[in-house]
Amino acid sequence: MDEVKPKISIGIPAFDAEKTIEKIIESILNQTIQDFEVIISDNASKDKTLEICKKYAKNDTRIKIFSQEKNMGPYWNYDFVLQKAQGEYFVWFATDDEHGKTFLEKNLKELEENQNSVASISNVEYFGKNLDKIIENGYFQNLKNKFKYKFDKKTKFNQVFPSNGKFEKRATLYLRMDRSTALYSLFRTLIIKKSMINTPFGGSDLAIILNILKYGQIHVIDEILMRKNLDGYSSNGIISYLRHQNTKLLDIIFMNMPFTIWCAKNLGFKIFMKNLDWFIVINVYGGYLIFSDIIQIISNRNNNKK
Repeated sequence: MDEVKPKISIGIPAFDAEKTIEKIIESILNQTIQDFEVIISDNASKDKTLEICKKYAKNDTRIKIFSQEKNMGPYWNYDFVLQKAQGEYFVWFATDDEHGKTFLEKNLKELEENQNSVASISNVEYFGKNLDKIIENGYFQNLKNKFKYKFDKKTKFNQVFPSNGKFEKRATLYLRMDRSTALYSLFRTLIIKKSMINTPFGGSDLAIILNILKYGQIHVIDEILMRKNLDGYSSNGIISYLRHQNTKLLDIIFMNMPFTIWCAKNLGFKIFMKNLDWFIVINVYGGYLIFSDIIQIISNRNNNKK
């Protein structure tokens, strides 16, 4: 008999997540739709992440565990769980995020009923101990003021933009949003597999979204069904984040240039030239962020010596 494939594949790329992995697995098991498989790839964790995952897998055959002998980097791990997916639909669950129990059900309903949608996500609420610091640095407020990015500083609420219209309109919207929260949508598996980037670079997550938009629109449910933790590697500084991604030194110094080159090759001449001002802005701003990060690193080292 042919193996019955699950409706949804949930990929969990995990690394040193013993404090949160149990909570994310429990949130999956409590979803209102139960036709899924859970693919967990432990990226050579040094804590009890693998042990906790095995405990759950022992009691639920839908949970599949893969243990990597050495840390292969975040991007590799994200791609690994995707390539193992057997379901018609796929979603990444980060180990430190939170999901409402109807997240899968409501996003699946949208994709089942609307063939023009290739991805679906709900509105998202941000949280984390570094959130206020990130906001005060001005990044979110700049987006809100200059590009009408709907972020409420008081409620920590972010509306992920739905993408309608022609590809040029959808691509321009996500370029100027410069956010990749939509990467945690529920996707049509074949589409997200075709949209992955072969060689990662700074901005790969946004490039993947731009690839996805070539196939259709991203739907957004007007309800907060997901809370995203901003206390990841990026909260430790841009250089730390890029180094953790195994980024080459030259690509760290010119952090947004690989993304700019990718867009020039993959979005088409018209879209690239229409947004040339934006590419100039992000490259200048990227240089400023790297310079600021270097100053902060030097300052921290000097303070530690005192």
